[in-house]
Amino acid sequence: VREIESGKLCGNNLESWYNIHIWNFVFDQAFGNVKTISVVRGESSGIASSLRKNRNRKTGTRRRMGRRGDWILRSNGKGDNDEFGVGEAGHSWKDKYGTKFLKESGTKLPKGLKDMIMKLMEKVKWNAAKYDKIETVGIVHAGLIMVIDSPKGYICRIRRSELMEVPDTPEKFPSILIMLASILNLKSRVLETLKVVINSKENQNRRTFIDAGLKKRKYDYEQHRLTICTTTPEKK
Repeated sequence: VREIESGKLCGNNLESWYNIHIWNFVFDQAFGNVKTISVVRGESSGIASSLRKNRNRKTGTRRRMGRRGDWILRSNGKGDNDEFGVGEAGHSWKDKYGTKFLKESGTKLPKGLKDMIMKLMEKVKWNAAKYDKIETVGIVHAGLIMVIDSPKGYICRIRRSELMEVPDTPEKFPSILIMLASILNLKSRVLETLKVVINSKENQNRRTFIDAGLKKRKYDYEQHRLTICTTTPEKK
């Protein structure tokens, strides 16, 4: 409301200004009461994306960084952190056919979200009763929300919302309610996914204790795996 009244929303602001003055309140604060997940900002590199890019890495080659996002939903703690979502921001909006919007909504975010969901599915050992409940979420801060899941385990499904708008005049203010409701919807999806992953870890730890000292029969998880994302060709 303060930014609308001051008229600064209509100014020529930088991307960081929108992250601080708008998206911090619209998105970050929604996850402020979730102790196990943080909204990591500052062009953070994706862990799941990095794992995919380095799966065939050998000694003597440089480790490749994961895809960067303006924010990443990541579990707290040290070690192998889980990721549940990623977002991209921009300082201006042209239309839905703009190059930046097409690249982020058509390639960058979907690939990042698939990397994340693949890593989460590996955490639950490709359990069919669990992986259909796992979802990763993304936002292009031009007003587009997307959710990716894999109901049957062999293909990913992307669902996109209608374009939404942050109001810049008092007359348009009711439109922010739709956006806030959408953010809370995403939050509930993330919390459900988190619950599935945490329960899976607890069950695996319990199973490991029971089977301690016993020789395990190998199980081929590969037969249930999705195909990984294609690596983006390097620029020459």
